[in-house]
Amino acid sequence: LLVELDDAIVELDEEVPFGVDTPRDNKRLTIDLSSSPTRGPSTAPVTIVIWGNLACMQCAEMAAQVARIVAAHPGLIRLGWKHFPSPYRAAIAETAAEYAAAAQAQGRFWPLYDLAMSSHLVPARVTRGELERLGAEVKLDAGRLRAELDSGRARAAVEHDAAEARDRKSTRLDSSHI
Repeated sequence: LLVELDDAIVELDEEVPFGVDTPRDNKRLTIDLSSSPTRGPSTAPVTIVIWGNLACMQCAEMAAQVARIVAAHPGLIRLGWKHFPSPYRAAIAETAAEYAAAAQAQGRFWPLYDLAMSSHLVPARVTRGELERLGAEVKLDAGRLRAELDSGRARAAVEHDAAEARDRKSTRLDSSHI
């Protein structure tokens, strides 16, 4: 499954800033998903953790690939999501990530994710209004959404996930040179 996913990434774009992180010694990678949105059985033998952003075209393409893999292997895959705002159009990427984290607080992350990924949001055209429209479509409570955003909790969740991604990348790079 991981080789299939890795091939799908390379097929999309050989220069995407992400990839499949498979341990060389076949040991499990430990990633804390306790505060992250997940879907699929917790007992699934394979967990795919995606660090991504709702306003990322490559993430939407990857989401389609992952959906095909999950459909081909029912009950065998659990998905986890970590927020990672793209540096491209950073302001809207951060806003989209915070909206996603605020939706998660309402238990509505996956409906928002599914809609955003199927919409193939173009970062250059994403606005707060577009995010609010998507939120309304998946029945987010606008008052609770605003309160979550204003509290700073959504931003903290995004910053935590992004820091974890950066730490993992630097650790992986350091250990690969040993």
